[in-house]
Amino acid sequence: MQKELISEISSPLVSFIITTSNHQKEHLVECINSIIQLSLNAKEREIILVDDGSDELVASQIKDLLDNLLYLRLPGLGSSMARNYGIYLAKGKYIQFIEGDDYLLQPTYEHCLDIVRFHNPDIVTFCFSKDDTGEPS
Repeated sequence: MQKELISEISSPLVSFIITTSNHQKEHLVECINSIIQLSLNAKEREIILVDDGSDELVASQIKDLLDNLLYLRLPGLGSSMARNYGIYLAKGKYIQFIEGDDYLLQPTYEHCLDIVRFHNPDIVTFCFSKDDTGEPS
């Protein structure tokens, strides 16, 4: 029982799995920063960046953010395989997939974090996106 408690304490609350393949550096930086800016401290979050065969080495483009994440480069196996590799590496209680050209909206995602912190659900689902004009869709 004590061993189980220790492993629960040392594992992050959320593993964020970012998949990318030739996404623009600016989008990728915005994506990673949207996670870092959440109310999760470094021990409560895990960021796994899976580069699925980008033409240029993504790690060299985001050197200043590498200390905040685990980087894995694959030879272009497809987004499903990239996500599966991320799941294999993930240690968090919850898993959040994010495409490298997307980002989290802080107020909306903080609400999800409150749900997992205070209600301990098995799963949290939500759907929110904006169209090209910036309107919710």
